[in-house]
Amino acid sequence: MRIFICPECKGKLIKQENVYYCPVCSCDWQIKDGIPVFLKTPPPYWCELPQGQAEELNSFAKEHNWRWAIEKFFPEHLRKFVLDDTRINWKYSVNSDTRGNILDIGCGWGTLSFAFAKDGAQVYAFEPVWERISFINTRAKQENMKNLISICGDVLKLPFEDSSFDIVILNGVVEWLGLSDKSVSADKVQEMVLKDVYRILKPGGSVYIGIENRLAYFYFFGKKDPHSGLRFVNLMPRGLADIYSQLVKKHKYHTYIHSLGGYRKLLGKAGFKKVDFFTPVPGYLNFKYILPLSESKEMNYWVRNIICEKFLFAGFWMRMAYSVICFFLKTPFAWGIKYFVPDYSMLAKKEDR
Repeated sequence: MRIFICPECKGKLIKQENVYYCPVCSCDWQIKDGIPVFLKTPPPYWCELPQGQAEELNSFAKEHNWRWAIEKFFPEHLRKFVLDDTRINWKYSVNSDTRGNILDIGCGWGTLSFAFAKDGAQVYAFEPVWERISFINTRAKQENMKNLISICGDVLKLPFEDSSFDIVILNGVVEWLGLSDKSVSADKVQEMVLKDVYRILKPGGSVYIGIENRLAYFYFFGKKDPHSGLRFVNLMPRGLADIYSQLVKKHKYHTYIHSLGGYRKLLGKAGFKKVDFFTPVPGYLNFKYILPLSESKEMNYWVRNIICEKFLFAGFWMRMAYSVICFFLKTPFAWGIKYFVPDYSMLAKKEDR
């Protein structure tokens, strides 16, 4: 499937030499270095590297090799992050076709996109930052990975036909959507994007979301919100959080994360009736384990038989914390743990016709 639609009017596009042309609204969408660019104006630059350094990385990758470029320009922690393809291990919990058409929205440097492409899926890597998507395109060419297609576009205007994908990935994306349109509240923007994701999923297809938990236990002890840098902002009513953010940061609070119930409600508004919740350990960006939250017995098994290896030679306080968790899992209150875990991985399925 390589049929795009116009992100402005949803009309079918005609591919010409260096553009996709929309005969309905007469829009031209540039094809740059083989990458369709569905953007009228570039978005604000955001990346792990300064823009000049990211441009140097891309030039070096094209001239030499993508892996050498990573070794040369990325610090060690970021290098490991980009190359860690274990983050697709949630695929074993999804009931949709993991080797079908997969869309990775906000794909960053392409970690999940390449992992699924190596698995045999037809992958569409979708990213608004040109420097990142250009790198992905270079890597795909050098690895002769013809089942990975790079696309530069706006998540608020997805250029895809209805019922196109078996799986859509939103890993570390939903929390930032409020910054894409500040004219309405962040949850309205999130709902709009998720409705569009529902539209482009095939019946029986699934969306995967990796994101933080608004009620994570450490926020009650004053840990800063990783998006706004504010303490306790996640625990406040949204109106109060806006006032707090304006006083401290001089702008409204746009980077919403939600509780388990909040995510269920948000996905329900978008059309998803079935949502499975997991908690990735240690976090959704670099997890090694993914624990189902549907049953406390399942959590008990995973904690006692899988995660315990991490604490065998840990310090005293870490072992004490592990012992407290194991004790808590045996009590009638164990069901409550799922509401206070740090992060969530969610799989929401579009109903079959």
